[in-house]
Amino acid sequence: MKNPTITLMKGICILLVVAGHAGCPLTKFIYLFHMPVFFMISGYLFKREYFKNKQSLVLLFHKRILRLWVPYVITNMFFLLLSGFTLSKDFFYKALKILFFCCEPPLGDASWFLGTLFSVTILFACISYILSSLNNKRVFVVQTILAISLLYFSYFCQTQSIDVKLVFLRVFSVYIIFYLGYLYQYKNMCANWPFTLFSGIAGGIILLFFRNIDINLGSNIYTNPPSLIIVSIAGWHFIYLLADIGKKSPVFFSVFSYIGNHTMPILLFHWLCFSLIGMVLPHCVWWLKTLLAVIISLGCYALWNKLKHLLYATETSK
Repeated sequence: MKNPTITLMKGICILLVVAGHAGCPLTKFIYLFHMPVFFMISGYLFKREYFKNKQSLVLLFHKRILRLWVPYVITNMFFLLLSGFTLSKDFFYKALKILFFCCEPPLGDASWFLGTLFSVTILFACISYILSSLNNKRVFVVQTILAISLLYFSYFCQTQSIDVKLVFLRVFSVYIIFYLGYLYQYKNMCANWPFTLFSGIAGGIILLFFRNIDINLGSNIYTNPPSLIIVSIAGWHFIYLLADIGKKSPVFFSVFSYIGNHTMPILLFHWLCFSLIGMVLPHCVWWLKTLLAVIISLGCYALWNKLKHLLYATETSK
């Protein structure tokens, strides 16, 4: 069964993604935690059943191909064509890179998340399968050491300008964030209201304290590894508290549940919506641009679903 609070967290975070890209005055603050929380949510939703045997791994890979790789490739190919590329050697080179999560055209800038999530999920599942013969304590020790090592390796490569592809560095950096989310589902980190309230307020205070540091997972930029871990955990508890309070309001619950269940079209198409909005309203304020981008993305997705159902109904009636 879906956890409604987690769904609301997804809705809040995707709205923060769009607001940050729309030029919100709090963009630097939002960047501290909005993507780390997304990766923690993904880890939180990751189940042991995904790596219990080889068949489970194959099934997981197949599902992630359909849910992450296919949307990434189709939309970025579309954006590549929209950007004015002709059928040249450069076009085919960029198209080939898209197949391996190595290229995001300007309108697909936010889609890096899908490639990184695909890679970190498969990597975590494979490593968990390899370690499945060990007891839980040893698995925890090995996974923790590995996650910290990958984080520091990525940070070292980034700061020393070592020639490692960005697509790999992102995965190495977020592995520990994904793993933290995975641990949270078993540790009951938000099991009761007093703890949720206290940890959420503490998380908000910590984020304010760290508000001047630079975090940008898309570019694999963070001040240092400990700060990335701290703001990720703080962001989780802060957003969890907001979602837990918000679900008591029927309107908030309805709106953000819907948004949280439809994050993909918003993530993929809000940059395109920005371009369209800019043509009509060149001086549109950030909050209106955010609102319109979300509405247009969801509207187009609903229209597409309606069209698919009509086509399906037409085919079945023949």
